[in-house]
Amino acid sequence: MHTNFVEVLPELSPDGKYIAYMSTETGSFDIYVRPFPNVDVGCWQIATGGTATRQVWGRNGRELFFLDRTNALSVVSVDTKGTTFTSGNPSRLLETRYFGVPGPRPFDVSADSERFVMIKDAAPTGDKESPAGLVVVERWFDELKARLATR
Repeated sequence: MHTNFVEVLPELSPDGKYIAYMSTETGSFDIYVRPFPNVDVGCWQIATGGTATRQVWGRNGRELFFLDRTNALSVVSVDTKGTTFTSGNPSRLLETRYFGVPGPRPFDVSADSERFVMIKDAAPTGDKESPAGLVVVERWFDELKARLATR
């Protein structure tokens, strides 16, 4: 498939039958879903008006999670079992803004679609907002083993 739009961040559905991606087809980024690998036989827009980015499939394949224009987590129910893709109306899942880091997957979803891993935006302090931070611990298994060995 070749189009004149910017199309980025493809995510395959858990069953491998659909691909969700971001596209500028309407002038701003929105999320679309197509059948996979036959991408030319259908196309469904998940949300309109530049309201959806950074999509992640729920592990059960029945939801598509995304960030809305304010970086709040939203969800739409989907059905990939039949011969035609169907989706419900998107709804905001969490009111809190989350840090929209550049690149794919700024968040992830647990296997039961009940928990999420993401970076919460820092709370505003006066006229300025503090940037979100992230602490990375390397070789923490080594540290854990060392601490357990002393017990």
